[in-house]
Amino acid sequence: MERLTYVTEKGEVLFHPEDLPDDEGMTITQLAKDGRFKALEIIAERLANYEQVEELGRYGKWIAERSKNGETDTKST
Repeated sequence: MERLTYVTEKGEVLFHPEDLPDDEGMTITQLAKDGRFKALEIIAERLANYEQVEELGRYGKWIAERSKNGETDTKST
């Protein structure tokens, strides 16, 4: 599943499982009714990853690291 979604001319959001031709897609409801649970898991994982990346961008790209004595050092990445 390279591209996660596309929107039709009618505004319907379709997801694109790997086994469908490039110009076809299915709604979340269609995927569930068709028992395509692996595709739904992949969609959920990718959406979660996108949210994590967005949060990192929104809150800055730093990670607090703890030294051996327990003090927190802020380090930019």
